[in-house]
Amino acid sequence: MIYLDHHAATPVSPEVRAAMDAARDRAWANASSAHRFGREARALLEDARAAVAEAIGAEPASVVFTSTGTEACHVGLAGFRGLRRVVMSPLEHPAVAENCAALGLPVHRFEMTGGRPPPAEALGLREGDLLAVTWVNHETGTILPVEDYCRAAREAGASSFVDGIQALGKVPVNVRALGADAVAFAAQKVGGPTGAAALFVRRGAPHDSPLLGGPQERGRRPGTPDVERFVGFGAAAKAIPGRLAAMPRVAALRDRLEAGLLALGAEVNGREGPRAATVTDVSFRGRRGPVLVAALDLAGVACSHGSACSSGLDEPSKVLLGLYPDDPERARSALRLSLGPETTGDDVDRALAAIAKVIGAAKP
Repeated sequence: MIYLDHHAATPVSPEVRAAMDAARDRAWANASSAHRFGREARALLEDARAAVAEAIGAEPASVVFTSTGTEACHVGLAGFRGLRRVVMSPLEHPAVAENCAALGLPVHRFEMTGGRPPPAEALGLREGDLLAVTWVNHETGTILPVEDYCRAAREAGASSFVDGIQALGKVPVNVRALGADAVAFAAQKVGGPTGAAALFVRRGAPHDSPLLGGPQERGRRPGTPDVERFVGFGAAAKAIPGRLAAMPRVAALRDRLEAGLLALGAEVNGREGPRAATVTDVSFRGRRGPVLVAALDLAGVACSHGSACSSGLDEPSKVLLGLYPDDPERARSALRLSLGPETTGDDVDRALAAIAKVIGAAKP
């Protein structure tokens, strides 16, 4: 089986497995307990927090552990105070879009004419706004100029939230330089386990936790933490420099895959602007994306139609509808193939052979 769905989840690295195995005999205890077992679990948790903080350029006290990236987005977005309006892109993952809708505020989606991100001054940000944007899009890999956007938000007196879940390990991340009030991350995108994520909250940001319960995570995320999984996140965070160093090789493989897909008649989505190295999103007009995904699974290639959260839904990609509102066929016929440091040239060649057979056999 050829795995080309790294934007959904990455294989857990051997280093992460080893770290979690080594921690298991101590990680079971409640990290809030005052006795020795609790203190040992707490030490593991804080070591993991320090590793994640270093990877994103933050102070450990600014890192809040959550169970999933969606939870990190929920806590991040629902915690802002004094908002009047939400400004967001048309490319947002449901974890951002649905949580923004739940705020009960007017939502303005800025346009991306021709698939290109607009300049910061075109966002029309004003005091009381919440800017909510994804750094690296989960489907097309489109990279938004989030530093410029966050700077514009600060100058306008607006708050800012960045979904950095697909950015970590793909592009350099430094939340101090970014200047956002809150940024979400997840371990499963960088060789870590599922069920471990984090939210950076800038010190002094107008932000309170929307969750009720105990005082864990400095009161921002109540609940007993899964220490073993966070140990895995910490180990994955330490390996991020290696993932970043692998991106030029991954980009070359992506380009090789993309060239083969173009030769099969595909159209590449999101190529109008800067993209992450790890993904190509293509459309085969006259085909149905979910049908192609199912056929490729039978042919030994794991890929997706769009977000894994929407898997099983025979619906057009909302991301591509936002990028190409006048061309819904692109959204219906999309195929997302995402790569990682583990991907090989043989994987690419075998995947192209399988796709060629499936496209030849598939009926519109």
